[in-house]
Amino acid sequence: MLAARFHAAGRPLSLDDVPVPVPGPDEVRVRVRAAGVCGTELHFVDGLYAPARVPMTLGHEAAGTVDAVGSQVGGWKVGDRAAVYYYLFCGGCRWCLVGRQNLCLAPRGVLAFAADGAFAEHVVVPSRCLVRLPEQLSFEQVAPLCCAGTTAVHALAEADVIPGEVVVVLGAGGVGLAAVQEARRRGAVVVAVSRNPARRAGGAHRRCGGCGRSAGSGRRGVRAVRRSGRGRGPGAGRDHGHA
Repeated sequence: MLAARFHAAGRPLSLDDVPVPVPGPDEVRVRVRAAGVCGTELHFVDGLYAPARVPMTLGHEAAGTVDAVGSQVGGWKVGDRAAVYYYLFCGGCRWCLVGRQNLCLAPRGVLAFAADGAFAEHVVVPSRCLVRLPEQLSFEQVAPLCCAGTTAVHALAEADVIPGEVVVVLGAGGVGLAAVQEARRRGAVVVAVSRNPARRAGGAHRRCGGCGRSAGSGRRGVRAVRRSGRGRGPGAGRDHGHA
């Protein structure tokens, strides 16, 4: 199969011909139908981050159809539609058992970081790392949610955002817009701050779920927060980097 692989920083990914992976007893093989490009992949290429080994197939935001199942797998069959969770958690440690799989003590790897990822025709993961997809969602819609969407949901859950609270989202890119939507779902008053005039003028923050205000950085941003909070400061803030 073909896979887009990282060989060294400063070089473009290489389209390599590699063996089709075979699932183990508790694993499934997914035929990748869509894969998102996260900023992490770009940082691998520019040398800011490095995967655990090279060459490495990148891609950790993926959705597709089950293509093969291991002998011990139940509940999944060939043709099922699924999103892939990129932390290959063990499912049995104390953190996994309380729903904190991102803190797993014995992970098999992390797609693109320490296990071959989804910039390929197929990817193999433990069956517990799949999430079933409803028919009304396309693979292209779902794939970016596997990192950008889950990052936003996790951040606001950790912040314990409550209805009526003022939430400031710094950065109106993919993760920032997901944070806007999740904050609104939680009943918060949201201010999206961006240094990018096109993003502020484009109104993406409103189209993606409704935002109280958008503002530039600096004093304008501070004023927008104060107006939205009627003099109160924010209860939560989330920085999503390049805004």
